[in-house]
Amino acid sequence: MKIALIGVENSHAPAFANLIKNKPEKYGDIEIVGVYSYDGAAAQKMVDDGLVPMAANTSSYFLGKVDGVINTARHGDNHYEYSMPYIKAGVPMFIDKPFCVSPHNAKEMITEAEKSGALLCGGSCLKFAPEMAALKEEIASGAIGKVMSASLSAPVNMSNPYGNFYFYAGHLAQMLLTMFGLPASVYAIAREKAVTVVCRYADYEVVLHYTANYAYSVTVHAEKTNRYITCENITALYEPELDEFCDMVRSGRMEESYDTLAAPVALLDAIYHSYATGTEQAVKPIR
Repeated sequence: MKIALIGVENSHAPAFANLIKNKPEKYGDIEIVGVYSYDGAAAQKMVDDGLVPMAANTSSYFLGKVDGVINTARHGDNHYEYSMPYIKAGVPMFIDKPFCVSPHNAKEMITEAEKSGALLCGGSCLKFAPEMAALKEEIASGAIGKVMSASLSAPVNMSNPYGNFYFYAGHLAQMLLTMFGLPASVYAIAREKAVTVVCRYADYEVVLHYTANYAYSVTVHAEKTNRYITCENITALYEPELDEFCDMVRSGRMEESYDTLAAPVALLDAIYHSYATGTEQAVKPIR
């Protein structure tokens, strides 16, 4: 299985490459043929570190040369720009968070994927947090009773070259969707280093706390008791992300639907427009 990594100006790409290099018992059938980044130094460092054999000059260089592509670009707009040629060609892809920034682009990406048969996966690694899986099972089993309200927290970075709010906001969006699904509407207030969001569901509300500190937590207030968890070892979640991609390419099957992958785009778009306009916004599915 020949794969390429594009948009490697981050910690995710080297993490994936190191897993492939250091765990041949799991990834021995995978060969990274090269990388691309607009940041030539970041791409060259992966070559110099012995993780990849070469760095390409264009993001589309690997068309016709690989069986799959991992897109970890820091800017969500580059997820759209870099991915579309491969999606149209039917190449399986992992697309990091955010899937993209614009709902219009998300719709185009999944529509083209359906036409070409391109298999897609990705999003935030937080969907694999074992602490959230255990809490979700408690809720589903009825062990803590009916959910009355909840709150979730995760980091945000409101000023950066990678899309400002959108750069890091995908983690908390993914956490909310993993735990509770897509809300009907959101009302958000933005500060210099924080965003607070009230998410409305049919039977309860969930508050999102985007903050400056790097902590990921969930608090659930239920009829019988309350539960509080923190997601601790975030870097360990790179491996299940890579596993999902590799299993998808090997099996020819997606674990999630196209619409599920695009759902964070709809949520983040509604949050952004809510705090930008000071109004409650309906969360409109991508299609």
